[in-house]
Amino acid sequence: MLPVLQTLDQAVSKQFRQSGIKLLAIRYEGSVMLYRARELEDYTLRAEDGELGSVEDIFFEDGNWTIRYFVIDTGRWLPGRQVLISPKSADLPDPQDKVLPVRLTKEQVRNSPDIDTQKPISRQQELELAQHYGWPVDWGPLGAYAPPPSPHVLEEENRIMVREQPDSNLRSAKEVRGYLIHAADGEIGTVHDMLFDQTWTIRYFVIDTGKILPGKKTIISPSWTDRIRWAERAVHVSLTRDEIRNSPELDTLEIGRDYEEQLYEHYQRRKYW
Repeated sequence: MLPVLQTLDQAVSKQFRQSGIKLLAIRYEGSVMLYRARELEDYTLRAEDGELGSVEDIFFEDGNWTIRYFVIDTGRWLPGRQVLISPKSADLPDPQDKVLPVRLTKEQVRNSPDIDTQKPISRQQELELAQHYGWPVDWGPLGAYAPPPSPHVLEEENRIMVREQPDSNLRSAKEVRGYLIHAADGEIGTVHDMLFDQTWTIRYFVIDTGKILPGKKTIISPSWTDRIRWAERAVHVSLTRDEIRNSPELDTLEIGRDYEEQLYEHYQRRKYW
């Protein structure tokens, strides 16, 4: 069963503005639907029996822009160790308290496979994590809050998938910040942030246009990219600078579905919703 989505009525939304919380979110029918990857960093990860640490980074799959893991700095609880937690064990972030709740115990995390988050993560290591926590292994877009099946049910299927699947292409959200954005006719700015929704899919880059388009704030979808040159830290998009310059002005606090409608109409792109 899907949990009830967090809601923000007008009074709470006003509190966010007054408190200075930099929440960038879609709101329709009162529901928060988009979250800033940058703001999630330093959120406290709260297990069923206490705090686990803070979010250090986000790893996503570069093929489908799905968030695969939160990199957790366990601080003084497990000194010198970072752990990977899948969104499959997480509830929606709480922007007001800056907490990311997870349906795990501290003992489960303590006994999880020790993985060096500074090195590429293999499919075999992902399988070991999945078997430890009982996560389904699909290596595809996440269904929001799908309950994990019993590990023994999928154990043999998981082994087959490891043999058949190539190594994962996990990327760091923190690493992607600062990548140059190249429009079809020239540089347009850098990646400032990324926005993800309740299915843990990255929907937009937030672009800092700097001196190129002074005062212009804009977002573009990863699906509009022609290619990403990871080694060169560069994103190439199939949009012109004029198209981006003339795109709908962006509210710095919230994005509504009306704004998305205007954005997709402006770029003449197929909607994802």
